[in-house]
Amino acid sequence: MASQDEDTIAVVFKNGNENETKPITKSQNNTPFKIGWHATNAQQGYYGVVESKGWVNVCDDSILGNFGDSVHLQEFDWKIKEFMKGNAIEFYIVICRSSDPSSSSYDMFVEEKNKAKVAEFTTSLVNSDSEK
Repeated sequence: MASQDEDTIAVVFKNGNENETKPITKSQNNTPFKIGWHATNAQQGYYGVVESKGWVNVCDDSILGNFGDSVHLQEFDWKIKEFMKGNAIEFYIVICRSSDPSSSSYDMFVEEKNKAKVAEFTTSLVNSDSEK
């Protein structure tokens, strides 16, 4: 078990359920996702998914605190979760930390067999909300 003072580098939500979270630390990871550090310079960077054992990424974005686009991501998140649940598609959302405290990454993963169906839905969302 990770020590209590070890920092969480990512959090995984199975089927978007906020009550079923799995934190990932540098030494503790009980998820199908391997997290790696991506340096942007000598002191800054971000954590991100580098391996996803059987799961494919169908959506990625940045969560930017105090910016208008975070509202759009929240709306998208709600719509895609409803789509996934309505179509009985199992999914994971992985939120990874960065060196910038106002920014985190948002990645959604599904099984390969559901990739095309989810891609079609996300494309329809983008086309219907093109200004967002």
